[in-house]
Amino acid sequence: MPTYTDHVVICTGKTDWESRIEDEKEPNLARGLKTLLGLKGRLHDPDSSIMITNSSIPSRIDDHATGTSAYVFPRFQYVESIPDTEEAHEGFIKYLRHDTENRSITSSDRKLTEVMVLICGHGGRDKRCGVTGPILLNEFVKSLAKAGLEVAESNQSPPSSSPLDTEGMEKSNHCEARVALVSHIGGHKFAGNVIIYIPPGYTNPKGPSLLAGKGIWYGRVEPRHVQGIIEVTIIGGRVISDLFRGGIGSNGEILRL
Repeated sequence: MPTYTDHVVICTGKTDWESRIEDEKEPNLARGLKTLLGLKGRLHDPDSSIMITNSSIPSRIDDHATGTSAYVFPRFQYVESIPDTEEAHEGFIKYLRHDTENRSITSSDRKLTEVMVLICGHGGRDKRCGVTGPILLNEFVKSLAKAGLEVAESNQSPPSSSPLDTEGMEKSNHCEARVALVSHIGGHKFAGNVIIYIPPGYTNPKGPSLLAGKGIWYGRVEPRHVQGIIEVTIIGGRVISDLFRGGIGSNGEILRL
């Protein structure tokens, strides 16, 4: 898995993209961010590694949100609206770098309580991911529901930003799950590639999950593995070593076995 400190998951509502996501048509948050963060970008920082992917989750567009929505891991934040302007893109990058004074961003963000299952389905980049991604998505949605987790519909936008009841989340044994396709995350030879982000405070029947606040990367995942991943990793809080590609901790540290 690539080394990164932040993973920005952009809500596009699409299930496939151009080989380079920055070549997608307007509006294009990925292009705006990559332009600023690239080697020749004004905000390039060699000590900061921000991974940017598109996702099949639609942005929340309504009377109060007209920009692009995005998730940030392992911060487990959802930002409801990022306007399609260079100024807003620059502000979002400063937000990622912990500029707490950036109120234009923080006013529309919220903490996440749902388990996120992200599957590479970038057929425009590699056929293997394009074939395996949708199959795994369907299998995860079906198997999560069987395990008793409420799964968001694939075309369902996240709820509007609202204050987080942290205490309530920590005491709850229930956490909604969301499954989505994402663009290239590296390692086509490991298709199907799956990232599972388990939110802080997540608990299982035995108590707090040992993987709460972390992201676990699995590779060469097949439909036959999905039920085991749900039982062992999402519910049980344990890593399956045979599938493990790496992981990221709550403070951005890389996890290895």
